[in-house]
Amino acid sequence: MESKKILQNIIDYKYLLEIISYLEEYIVLLEDKRIKHKFNINQDNININPLLSMFLESIDLKLEDISSAQKLKESLLDIKKNAKIFTVILSDSPNDDLRRKIAKFFFDSISQYRLMKFNISPDIGGGIVLKTPTRYFDFSYYKMLERSEDNIVSLIKQYEI
Repeated sequence: MESKKILQNIIDYKYLLEIISYLEEYIVLLEDKRIKHKFNINQDNININPLLSMFLESIDLKLEDISSAQKLKESLLDIKKNAKIFTVILSDSPNDDLRRKIAKFFFDSISQYRLMKFNISPDIGGGIVLKTPTRYFDFSYYKMLERSEDNIVSLIKQYEI
């Protein structure tokens, strides 16, 4: 499985961690002979977590056996270890649709593979703040107002408001 194809379908760092967690649970169920015997579990009757199932559909992959599950887990852990992570700060918690749109925008715009973390800070008032490992970009409403403070003061003085 190609890392780029997998990464295109990962919304953000939190989503990646959830997928890894559900995949690990699935592998444990396949490996644990005692549980398999007690509950009569086999490959065909293990319920896969809906989020993991949706992710597998998005990358067009079926977990046919334990080795395919372990290979996918290794790929995801490799992405977790090697992908550059940057933080998107918003004033309010984004829903899944907005997270997907932001992730797609950055994935399409930036050539290197990246993962995003979403943080919330009501102090920014709106807009977006982007933190990379080496840079900080502030496009928040607070920063825009701060920059225009001199303009507002000069307008007030000019028009004697």
